[in-house]
Amino acid sequence: MKMHHAHPKAGFARNALPLPVVEGIKERIAQVQREIQDAARRVWFEHHYGDMRTPRLRSEKHGEVERCAEKLKGYLYPPWESPEGRQSDHACTRVLCCGHTQRESCLTFITLPNPDREALKHMAYARGLWVGDLLGALVKPALEEWRQSQATDDGTS
Repeated sequence: MKMHHAHPKAGFARNALPLPVVEGIKERIAQVQREIQDAARRVWFEHHYGDMRTPRLRSEKHGEVERCAEKLKGYLYPPWESPEGRQSDHACTRVLCCGHTQRESCLTFITLPNPDREALKHMAYARGLWVGDLLGALVKPALEEWRQSQATDDGTS
C-alpha cells in the first residue's frame, strides 16, 4: 500500500486503502491482538455475538462493528470487566449486562419515560450494578416497611 501511494501510476494495488489507514495498521493489529488475548473480553463477545454469522462483504463487516460499538457506548465501563454472577459455559452471567441470569432472580418490568430510564441505567452503572440489582436495592426498604405494617395490622407483632 505504501508503494501504491508513493508511485500511484505503477499500479501496485487494485483496491487501495487510504494512506492514514495504511500508516496506522500495525498499531491497530497490535491493539486487536491485545483485545483477543483478554480472555474475559473474548468470552463476553462469544456469549453475546458468537451465534451471528460471519459477514461476507466488507460493508457488512463494518456494519457489524458499528452496531457492536453502538451497543458498547451504553456502558460506562466494559461489561466484561463486571463480576460474574455465577460460572456458566453457555451464557453470559456478568452482573452489568446479564444480571437477570443470576440464581434466584427473575425479570420484573417497570414503566419509565426514556430520560428517566437512561438516568436509571447510568445510576446503576455508576454503582457497578445491573439495573435490576439497583432496583432491587431501592425497593427492599419499602418492602420491609410494608411487611412490618402488615404484621402490625394482622396483630402478629
